[in-house]
Amino acid sequence: MKFKESSMITDIYTESLGLKSFIIGGVRGRKQAGKANIFHPGNIVSLTAYPSKGDSLSRIKEITYAKHFQKINQDVIVSMVSAFIMEICQRSIQEPEQNSELYTFLKSRLILLDDPTTPLKVFHLKFLLELSNYLGFAPYNNYNKQNPYFDLSEGLFIDKMDMKNSICDTQTSYQLYSLLSKRIDDALDLRISRAERDKVLDKLILYYKYHIEGLGPIKSLEVLRTILS
Repeated sequence: MKFKESSMITDIYTESLGLKSFIIGGVRGRKQAGKANIFHPGNIVSLTAYPSKGDSLSRIKEITYAKHFQKINQDVIVSMVSAFIMEICQRSIQEPEQNSELYTFLKSRLILLDDPTTPLKVFHLKFLLELSNYLGFAPYNNYNKQNPYFDLSEGLFIDKMDMKNSICDTQTSYQLYSLLSKRIDDALDLRISRAERDKVLDKLILYYKYHIEGLGPIKSLEVLRTILS
């Protein structure tokens, strides 16, 4: 977010310190045109920062691109998918401590997203399921003919449907099972209609709301739906 006349405050998920907030000066205004581009959501950077004192923000001394993305910063569709998954991360990662496994996962998925050969239609759906593993509420994949309904509140498949909003119908439950059962490369090739993708997305957002208190509305959600038509 903007701070004072030419500064910016930004959240960065770091490899060594976990989630940190930083302040950097001289990145806004006419004379600094283009300097703020490095802070585009999803960019992978290398930085040097001064240690913070008490509750004060760390001040960035130097920052450079650690990975030069092409599609994420230039392609409208890829950029929107990136913005969506970054908003999800911002709202759902509540533990600021270092987590090298989560860091590695996020980095690998952003690099995969930027790959021009990566299918995009269900990327965000698979990402949500994978991220839940690192957040501590991964679904239990016990799907079978006797348990064909996914219960969002319990995070597992159950044997009967009722009128609760937390129970997915058989079609949506099967799509969730398919996404859960396949590795990332195979999952991204799944053919799911737009209508069903929207249903799965709605249920996954609701799943996150069941397990993350105060998640709030996802601002990029409707744009994502439109652009992935």
